[in-house]
Amino acid sequence: AFSQMHSVLSNGWAAPVLDYQVYNTCDAALEVLESIAFQTAVASWDTEFGVQPQWNITHSSTELVTTGLAWREHDEYKVVVFDLVDFTDEQKFKLLSRMLREMVVVSTFVKIDFQVSYFTTGYDAFNGDDKVHLFYDTGQLRWLQDQEKKGNGLEEQCVEYLGANRWKYKCDDKLKEIEADPPDWVRKDMDAKGLTHVDYRHLPRDFRNEYQAWDLYWQARLWWEKYADPDNPTHLRREY
Repeated sequence: AFSQMHSVLSNGWAAPVLDYQVYNTCDAALEVLESIAFQTAVASWDTEFGVQPQWNITHSSTELVTTGLAWREHDEYKVVVFDLVDFTDEQKFKLLSRMLREMVVVSTFVKIDFQVSYFTTGYDAFNGDDKVHLFYDTGQLRWLQDQEKKGNGLEEQCVEYLGANRWKYKCDDKLKEIEADPPDWVRKDMDAKGLTHVDYRHLPRDFRNEYQAWDLYWQARLWWEKYADPDNPTHLRREY
């Protein structure tokens, strides 16, 4: 149920060391959510999903494969990844509704994550008893600063404001490698689902979970060190 804490040297990812934990069952994920709620009311949130380039995210083949949270505790960032591969759609719905109705979440272009959550599990972020409590979108906050500026994505902002090394290319490189010589299980999955290209669901689980952890880590840093820091001239209250 619980994959031990990972302590990962960057190896060309994005920071010297990243510590994160992975949970791969619904019961374990819900239990840790209760613990997180006692530690913080605000957390960065993100998802990774498999989607085919010829179809949009509303297509029935789209699959939600990971989600997670990251938050700042004193001077450290805590990262938790939920590996959803073995979850049923009902369990994914339960996890998302518990997470998003109780936490204030921060993401970049969060509309996409909400759409994927809805079309893959039925979770509706804006209606019903389980709707999202409150969210901030750092992509929109960046746009409020300068409506003419290009590059409002997570990586672009972290490179500019936090001095991060680019990390997303490693995922693209890994997908190209798999596409060139797909393992048998990938071929079978693509045939069974009528897929024509590999996507995030075909990444090795450890690799995908680590990639998710980096997204969460940098999203948390972007929030706390840029937008939520009252000493920062671009503090979100000034933007609003």
